[in-house]
Amino acid sequence: MLNFYPAYIDNTNFRYINIDGKYVTTICIVNYPKKMNFMQFMNSMPKDIQFDMSIFVQKQDTIKVLKELTYNISNSKAEINTINNNQIDVDILGKLTSDAKKLRYEIQINNEQVYHTYTYISIKSDNENDIIYSTKKFRSILYSKMLISNVLNFRHLQGYLSTLPFNTLDESITKTCCTNMTTSNVANIFPFYTDTVFDIKGVIFGYTNHNKKICNIDIFSNKYTNSNICIFGSSDSN
Repeated sequence: MLNFYPAYIDNTNFRYINIDGKYVTTICIVNYPKKMNFMQFMNSMPKDIQFDMSIFVQKQDTIKVLKELTYNISNSKAEINTINNNQIDVDILGKLTSDAKKLRYEIQINNEQVYHTYTYISIKSDNENDIIYSTKKFRSILYSKMLISNVLNFRHLQGYLSTLPFNTLDESITKTCCTNMTTSNVANIFPFYTDTVFDIKGVIFGYTNHNKKICNIDIFSNKYTNSNICIFGSSDSN
């Protein structure tokens, strides 16, 4: 059983928790660069900070998404026509309408599916004074790579549990941390994004979807960070 208690610094809005003697904060990624692949993502992470990370991907109902997009586009157009000469509001609505149209095009023309993606990162420190510095540094480095993050204040425990290898996602932290992605965007951040992963002494994990090449990985090789791996899937899935 985890022993934890909340803590905070009075002169900031920054909160963190203590779990079994370690200070922990959790952040979530709310915006990805569209062309970033998994290794670019991992190379963006600071190497001198302890952290755990989980990425959850949930497929959405494409027909429902299309209907919602069409409705929102129509509403945005009507709202733009009624705005009282506020250029900032016009620009924001215009950008939202443009993004919605692009997503609708990807679904209708390029046959893309829509996914909700949730990325949680738990940052750990043995030092109470260091946890705030580490979290700010972590977020700053991500921001420099166009990875926008939010701190899960008051929900650090739920976020921390979501980064553990339990394959569980607390619904209380999904609403503010959801990133919409199409099939090609999700494929970019999938760990096995290349078709050249083949280690002579490796284990066959399967085949790449694009050209059916073998994905053969030696998880104990020194070129990988560690040998830990988890694979989740429904019964009889391929």
